[in-house]
Amino acid sequence: MELSNQTNRANIEFTAIVLAGPGTRLFPLSEPENYPKALLPIGSRPMIWYVLQWLESEGITEISSTLFQAFLITLTRDEPAISNYLHSVYEGSQSISVKALEDFYGTADVLRQLSQYITTDFIVTSTDVVMDIPPYQFLDLFRVFKPDACCVLMQEMPSEGGGGCSRDDEVSRFYGVDQVSSKLVMIKDDNNEDEESLSVRMSILNKFPSIFMSKSLLDLHVYVFQNWVLDYIVDRPDILSIGYDLMPLLVRMQTQKSLYEKEKIDSFLKNNIKLKKEYMNSVLDLDSNDLNPKDLSSNKLSSYDSSTNILAYVRRGAVGGRANTINRYFDLSKLVCRVFPSSKHFPTGYATAVAFPPENATTNDQPQHSALMNSSKPVFSTPVISTKSQITADSIVGASTKILERSLIKKSVIGSHVTIGKNVKLTNCIVHDYVVIDDKYGLIFLFLFLL
Repeated sequence: MELSNQTNRANIEFTAIVLAGPGTRLFPLSEPENYPKALLPIGSRPMIWYVLQWLESEGITEISSTLFQAFLITLTRDEPAISNYLHSVYEGSQSISVKALEDFYGTADVLRQLSQYITTDFIVTSTDVVMDIPPYQFLDLFRVFKPDACCVLMQEMPSEGGGGCSRDDEVSRFYGVDQVSSKLVMIKDDNNEDEESLSVRMSILNKFPSIFMSKSLLDLHVYVFQNWVLDYIVDRPDILSIGYDLMPLLVRMQTQKSLYEKEKIDSFLKNNIKLKKEYMNSVLDLDSNDLNPKDLSSNKLSSYDSSTNILAYVRRGAVGGRANTINRYFDLSKLVCRVFPSSKHFPTGYATAVAFPPENATTNDQPQHSALMNSSKPVFSTPVISTKSQITADSIVGASTKILERSLIKKSVIGSHVTIGKNVKLTNCIVHDYVVIDDKYGLIFLFLFLL
């Protein structure tokens, strides 16, 4: 791949590719007449807000102007809504470029179509990711050990029920990680042929005798790659998915020298060394010939031994996951409301219980909230819930929400500024901001949001 605009881009360390796909597994929430998947709300924020904040937080914030550039990839039909949010509503970086594609066939095909814009090592993530992993920890793993690729594996949080996480619609996979080097040494689909045994190649066991094996890990689809991997993807149009095609192939090359040689990986690495030379020259302010490929090798910018090097950042006991299915979307909505203070939701114990006055009461008779009185700063009032209504402890109610008499809320997330009428029964529901539910409705396992 030719290095274009080297003068302007030489000081860019990473290019971030944020994938905002159609969200077919979130149907019917992601229907074209509804929100684009990236703008579906989780807590009080659009889904895309969380991954953009993750990219900009910690170390990324400090280098956003010189060492970091971002592209957000979406379908042509969703581009106007997403661009409007980024440029008119989102309060973070305004340097995110939105690229609209007519169509694409898998995540790897997105990278092929975008290859002309990527001249650095690159990060790939999806808009449906919510996580509490400091980005500098993940990126420093890549910076220090210089793997060809690095991914994030997270132990999926148990579901609380009421929509709960279900992995029945996807392939269950075993992940093997070397406990000494953090190398991802095996990705294998669980075919359920024999639940008591798992076959592992002897070449893997000989090279990595201390392997942690698990099929309870979730691939968050957060990756960082050396630039040569993009050249390889462009050269291999049969690779469609990063998670299901590319990563297993790169992992196998660590222990299968014949596969490494068959794929002619060395030819791609030569171009990568040239790229590293340009980057280091720009950082150290050297002339173009001051740093040669041999220096790069000695400085561990390139340390290849006829095999690839794939690392996994394994996160256990973390908060987060993927909102790529209806069930996971439900779980993350409840989780985010509890964990992220910016969500402006309250556990039911923080609600203000009041006896609502008769309909003909005067304004002075209405309940007041001390948090709103004598304050010049904008604040969010606690929810107001009738003493005759019941809200179970596994529900969450948003700020400034009003729940009238004899309503029952179970295992649900209620947004901010919501009005729920009398005799309403909600079970396993997510009700987003500013929704009004009239009297005497009974809803089970439903998502409501204001369009």
